[in-house]
Amino acid sequence: MPAATPEECNNLCETHLNARELDPLVDLYLPDAVHIKEDGSVAAGRDVIRQVHRSLLAMEPELTLLQTEVVPVGEDLAIIYDEWELSGRDPEGKEFEMEGAGTHLVRHTGDGWLFAATGLGNR
Repeated sequence: MPAATPEECNNLCETHLNARELDPLVDLYLPDAVHIKEDGSVAAGRDVIRQVHRSLLAMEPELTLLQTEVVPVGEDLAIIYDEWELSGRDPEGKEFEMEGAGTHLVRHTGDGWLFAATGLGNR
């Protein structure tokens, strides 16, 4: 389901990630969206992004968005800058905590806002 505003894209991402809801999380992405992973590789398309998020959800994540800034780019694009904290368990069951910042591009469709590109700060 698309978001009503660019800010809501991030809020819904936080909500669905923390609730471990894979389908609603992936539905926040355009069909041809891309996600830049930490190693710089690109996950392109919802099916591949689904795999990335499935792996993340297996870590029992808890995401906290600390700050979000939205910069409109015309009427149908916006850049989202955010800061976040994430905790969970690695594949061996060891607890982890991390923090970071993200840059994302969202596009307005006829129905609302969806992620076009995420993880842009990871490259």
